Amino acid sequence: MKRSLGIFLLLLVFLAACAPGSSLTPTAPEETAAAPEDVAPSSTPTETPVNVLTICTAALPAGLFPYDGRNPAAKQNLLELIQLNIAGESPESPALLAAWPTEETGGIALQAVTVQAGEWVVDANGDLAILKQGVTVRPSGCRSSECALTWDGTQALSMDQMRVTFQLQAGLSWSDGVPLTAADSVFSFGLASDPSAPGLQWAESRTSSYSAPAGDEVLWVGRPGFTTADVGKLFWQPLPAHLFAAEADWYAIANDPIWSAPMPALGRYQVTDWREEGIRLVENGYASPLEAGGLPYGEVELQVIPELADAAAALAVGTCDVLDASYHLERNTETLNDLKANADLQVLAEQTSSWMQLVFGIQPAAYDEFYTPLYGDRPDFFGDARTRQALGACLDREAIQAAVYGGLAELWPSFVSSPNSSLTAEQSLVYDPALGAQLLEAAGWRDHDLDPATPLQAWYIGNIPAGTALSLDLVVDPSALGQQVAAIIQRSLGECGIEVTPVTLPVDQLYAPGPEGRLFGRQFDLALISWSPSPDLDCSLYESGQMPTEENGWIGTNIAGLAEAAYDAACVDANLALPSEAADALNRAEVQYLSSLPAAPLFSAPKVAAVRQEACAAVSALWGWPDDQACP
Repeated sequence: MKRSLGIFLLLLVFLAACAPGSSLTPTAPEETAAAPEDVAPSSTPTETPVNVLTICTAALPAGLFPYDGRNPAAKQNLLELIQLNIAGESPESPALLAAWPTEETGGIALQAVTVQAGEWVVDANGDLAILKQGVTVRPSGCRSSECALTWDGTQALSMDQMRVTFQLQAGLSWSDGVPLTAADSVFSFGLASDPSAPGLQWAESRTSSYSAPAGDEVLWVGRPGFTTADVGKLFWQPLPAHLFAAEADWYAIANDPIWSAPMPALGRYQVTDWREEGIRLVENGYASPLEAGGLPYGEVELQVIPELADAAAALAVGTCDVLDASYHLERNTETLNDLKANADLQVLAEQTSSWMQLVFGIQPAAYDEFYTPLYGDRPDFFGDARTRQALGACLDREAIQAAVYGGLAELWPSFVSSPNSSLTAEQSLVYDPALGAQLLEAAGWRDHDLDPATPLQAWYIGNIPAGTALSLDLVVDPSALGQQVAAIIQRSLGECGIEVTPVTLPVDQLYAPGPEGRLFGRQFDLALISWSPSPDLDCSLYESGQMPTEENGWIGTNIAGLAEAAYDAACVDANLALPSEAADALNRAEVQYLSSLPAAPLFSAPKVAAVRQEACAAVSALWGWPDDQACP
């Protein structure tokens, strides 16, 4: 380069000398200057390219208002990105709260209060009730169903009122720089508890007051008689109250266009662009000090690709980094298998709180007056709990789990999911046909002809006519999933001498109100159904008070017709347990559930996403779904 530069300079001198009007005057020789070292040419600094995570979704949410009753997968993902978790998974992880409230620190406390007739309380069954004569409640200091009393309407009555104090993390701000305060959570509670808000409002209705006694402190006070170990349900995710007029009502706030536009956030990201074809989020500069820096992606793009085939192709070539749960990959076996076979991709499953179960028709509605099998009443197949337990042992639940949702479903051990269960291996429901056969024999069912192809018959069962075959109908909806599961149930129970005949009914007929409806009219032997998540523990589904009858207008979830005081007490004690009582109370309730067995637990319906391998760990870190062990 030096040589080229020297020639170029000599050429300039030569051209200047030959130019018209120029003269060359000899001069004394000067010292030759040292040739300059090469210097790299200067350039304008360029920004480091932003690492963008592209999430493809079948459709965008209508908005991010959390209390409109609509909660699609895309909305859930967005809310997780713009919100902070209530508590971090570790001391270093970001969180809204400085510390989780506990009984030991005084963050959770019981206070005895005097109650009067006409007040809202939570009764001994865990239900909201207006206090009056005849209502059964737990007096102050009573921590189980055994000490509950029925109020006479005149005696002075004191009940425990639960108080939970939530302390916000110091120094948190919204992404527009406005400091977060406890009033933002109180504002959120006001919207959630407004009568216009859709939903059950389970936690809201059990709340006596929700206030901000200090700028960084939220105080929840419950209805007298209500206690719970799940205090996370008693804190409402803050919303930016400073964006709305103080006099704005629920409808004005819920329909404000800001919910589908750039708006302040607390979490890792904030929305900066909302278009019909997608949503753009960038890193939140005012995120928690524990959150700042180290994000795997500087930006997140939510991109709409309506058709699954197009989205799967985009994922394969890298146009998409993630296919979210809106594509319902669990229902598309062929596409799911193709994605699993691609070494560049990872399929992730999150278990939901909805679970499928095989319900036993313990007490049909026809038994409510009296049981008369000689006059046409269905035989009392399930009056003996041993028969129900036998069906549970004969049921090949592992085969069902392996067959449905590409094996991504999770078996439930009882009325709670596996991660939440307290059951030991010895207490658990297992596939054991030999045990099932023993239980059936003990209950009085005999293989009268020594032919495994024919059903067992009733012998020595006092309330079932001798010779009655153990032949049961199984009502099921027409869905492919229902039919698939029903076929496995039919096969596995048949191996224990239990004849099962699937009866497919349209959904509107199956779930029709009682007394005509097969489920809510309690007119079935076996039923294959799924329940949506419940705010209570799901053992409450089969409490005696939940049985649909003529007296209550056929409203209730206990379609099995289970009526056992021991079951009710164990379930209520688990639901009303304090954190220090929860583990033991849950174990007693789970053991009682498997003993009474109103329904054999099957599996939860998973939410399935697909992600490129290079983005897997980051996606896992962003959503905490699933844990890092799912990524290579």
